[in-house]
Amino acid sequence: MNVLRIAAAAALAAAVPAPQAHAADRTIPVYPGARLLTLPPEPGETPECCTFVTSDPAAKVTAWYAKALSAPALDRAAFERRYPEFREAMALMAEAAEHRAPKDMRLFVLREEPVGGKRMPTLTLAILSTTEGTVFEIGEEELGAEGPRWAEEMRRASRARR
Repeated sequence: MNVLRIAAAAALAAAVPAPQAHAADRTIPVYPGARLLTLPPEPGETPECCTFVTSDPAAKVTAWYAKALSAPALDRAAFERRYPEFREAMALMAEAAEHRAPKDMRLFVLREEPVGGKRMPTLTLAILSTTEGTVFEIGEEELGAEGPRWAEEMRRASRARR
């Protein structure tokens, strides 16, 4: 999972310039019953909030988020058609995940901003089916009022794992 997260972050950072800093304009709820997935950080890596996991099937989690966010989920092919600049990033994610997660990956595009004359996703939620379960990551800022609580819980768990 660490490899997937690192590859995804690197690929997305390379594909899209950093968006302008602004307050969270979209709160993403945590799927009911999901728990934090704390992974030991790589050397020199600072744990970031927050990766969640549930044993529920990805299809159920995706359907719940589609309703909760009032947004459609895109599969990899639809995402690549909509944002062809991300084909390489998606291929890197597939390679990092050893081709097991992306076929079940669904992406919610929650914010688009103009980048280089094109509308590009600057806030997404990815639902991945992995060997750990159904995994998704939500930033502390997007967790709204619950963000600091989840972030502190994640930091405590990360310290305990060291």
